Amino acid sequence: MNNFAQRSGLGLPLCESIVKNLGGQIGLVSALGKGTTWGVTLPTGKNISS
Repeated sequence: MNNFAQRSGLGLPLCESIVKNLGGQIGLVSALGKGTTWGVTLPTGKNISS
C-alpha cells in the first residue's frame, strides 16, 4: 500500500478553518524536491500594551 496516496484532501482546509476561528494564522513553505514545512500561530489571549 502506498502511504503517500492522495486522500480526500480535507486535513489542511479543516486545520485552516479551526485556526482562523481561533484568531490565528496557518502558513506553509514548499520547495520542490525538498518538502513542505507548515506552522500555526495562535494568539495567547493576553493583551500586551507598549
